[in-house]
Amino acid sequence: MPSGTGAAAWLQEFVTIGILAAGVGGGWLMADDDLAWELRGALMTNTEDSFDTAKQTLFNQIDPEPNDQILTRYSGTMADLGVTGGVLHPDPDEGVQVEHTWASAAKWAHSADHFARSSVPGADLHHLFAVRQGINGSRGNHPFGELPNTARELRIDADGSLNHSGGGTASGSFRDQNAAGVTVFEPRGDHKGDVARAMFYMSVRYWMPIPQDMEDDLKDWHTEDPVDAEEIARNDRIEAVQGNRNPFVDRADLVDEISNF
Repeated sequence: MPSGTGAAAWLQEFVTIGILAAGVGGGWLMADDDLAWELRGALMTNTEDSFDTAKQTLFNQIDPEPNDQILTRYSGTMADLGVTGGVLHPDPDEGVQVEHTWASAAKWAHSADHFARSSVPGADLHHLFAVRQGINGSRGNHPFGELPNTARELRIDADGSLNHSGGGTASGSFRDQNAAGVTVFEPRGDHKGDVARAMFYMSVRYWMPIPQDMEDDLKDWHTEDPVDAEEIARNDRIEAVQGNRNPFVDRADLVDEISNF
């Protein structure tokens, strides 16, 4: 359980918002919809609807690294940021973009669950990450999923574009067809858990369902790539700006209490 001030405040709120839960052997007993609904009620505090503002916040307050760099999540590579008037922004030569983990026009979602980039879900920092442009374009609106060992790994050049000739830098991320013949995107291993917890947050915060096959893979990724100190610190930084937290980062066990996101 995280011990930061922000996390402590969230957990205190979590205890006091009236969740009908009973502790049994250190665990929880909770009907899925009750838990998800109560969590949603506690999360509905973010109101920023500008994607441009969210991007600037991401580069300047949430994810900047020392020496004006940023980690691009689908490739694990560092990219330089430019500085104009003391404000950090992507260097145009680095090919850095901001990815909506829950794609705004998700192929798996009902049209009613789509959202404009300039909207509250479109500007929600909990699912926004810096990525290289080629990989971002390749992922597109495709669902997440596990791929066979024969899947095509995405490789990038220094400018962030895809390299199709076997050169460039291996990203550790893949886009290909899964066993069911569906084109899916599988992110690199050290970002899989972050993806899963961002997706669970978006599902609960905006009441958008995740298909069962994708949910199964996301739950596996949540276990395989558990919450780490940086993800907790990022949750703190987002709370300071946006006013809410990702509960699945604070309480990873909550994922197991919701059988159907």
